[in-house]
Amino acid sequence: MAEGNDAQEPIATAHGATAVATVPTLPHHRAMRSLSLLLFAAAAAAQVETPPPAPPAPPAASQQPAAGPRQRPPPIDMVVATVNDSAILLSELRSVSLGTIRSLRASGRIVSPNEESLLLLRELKGLIDKRRLALSIHSMGIYTPEQIDGYVKSVLEQERVEKQRDVGSMLGLSQALKDEGRTWPTYEREQRLEKLSEFAEDATVRRRLGSSNGTLFLTPRMLRETYEREKAAFVHEAHWRVAMIEFTGPDAKDHAVGAAASWALQAMSAREMAASFPDARSLGETGDDGLADHLRPVAEFAKKGPAGAVSPPLEIRGAWYVARVLQYLPAENGRFEDPEVQARLRLALQNRVRTEFEKQAIERAEDRTVVWKSPNFTRGLD
Repeated sequence: MAEGNDAQEPIATAHGATAVATVPTLPHHRAMRSLSLLLFAAAAAAQVETPPPAPPAPPAASQQPAAGPRQRPPPIDMVVATVNDSAILLSELRSVSLGTIRSLRASGRIVSPNEESLLLLRELKGLIDKRRLALSIHSMGIYTPEQIDGYVKSVLEQERVEKQRDVGSMLGLSQALKDEGRTWPTYEREQRLEKLSEFAEDATVRRRLGSSNGTLFLTPRMLRETYEREKAAFVHEAHWRVAMIEFTGPDAKDHAVGAAASWALQAMSAREMAASFPDARSLGETGDDGLADHLRPVAEFAKKGPAGAVSPPLEIRGAWYVARVLQYLPAENGRFEDPEVQARLRLALQNRVRTEFEKQAIERAEDRTVVWKSPNFTRGLD
């Protein structure tokens, strides 16, 4: 087809007839260029006229996931009390209580979490009283502040020299303290409180006892009166306390044998041990004054001691019993003339007077110190 000529194409009409329409034509390269321009213009118009898609709307507050509670790391340590500006940490409290707890467990005593908490509370009172004495010594008027500070400095210096000699150098001493999580200033502060407490005790107790070694002069009459008043402490039957488990059923004997062997190797409570056997029932703890009459075989075993002993299976009225001795005090028939009784009487009287003097000193120290206890202390024991 020649350039510039029109092309004729048939077009169908509504009544089925055919008509001829005239369509203008362009050369091939001109047609392609025009088509490209049309496509570019259409794309540009679409970009201008079509707005960008809106960002998705945030979900409603009710549809958003609830934020969980912020987790805080568990505390490494905590202040359980303060005396003036001196803090008592939970780690220090646990450290002084650990020896008592281990001694109780070594004797066969089952220390429950509640008993351990009560023990910590008792030890806390002791630490507070000790700090009160240490921090109030300057205001008691017994010694001058210069005498007190001079005494503490000389004792601390002597201790530093001894420790430095043991490890070889001050650097070695610093490293040894670092291994324990302390520094020399913190150790010195701890020791200063310790020495002040000892100094206060010497001033308020030993000094009042009337001799340099803190021994109270006791007459024979005082000893005799104390013996007659407290004779039950020197003449008595064996005292004990046991925990018991009862086994019933066809396998009761075999299970009692297994429980006795296991209980002798591990210090478990009667409830914990009974939970291991389907036919076992814990009877709790009973003292020598509360045991039922039909359990005499248990009493015969328990009165021989010692603490921690576990009985063999005992058959009583068709059931089998296993008992563990928790506490034991052997029978005694001490006469007043016995040297051992005399020594115990003297020690008891001296401790009684010493305790009274300490109580009076702490009461005076209460007026010179301010004590704060953490309200979250019980939660810190968990």
